[in-house]
Amino acid sequence: MFVPSTIQEGFAFANCTECRAKFILRANVPPDHWSLRLKFQFLVAREHARSFLLLFSWSTWWKTEKLTSMCKNLIRAITLS
Repeated sequence: MFVPSTIQEGFAFANCTECRAKFILRANVPPDHWSLRLKFQFLVAREHARSFLLLFSWSTWWKTEKLTSMCKNLIRAITLS
């Protein structure tokens, strides 16, 4: 069975369908800027640490406030009875 070259597998994306010229694709790979990558990783680590400290300090404060109010209620209950 005859298969025209324009519909062969992989032909449409590797060659021009009108003139059958082969496409030459060059990869545009940017140079590796290790300093920018390191700076980005530092900023991400800083944001994670900041979020962790904020959450930790908030949870500690909340637990302290809750414990304080519980102790006050307990003392009030003991003194009233």
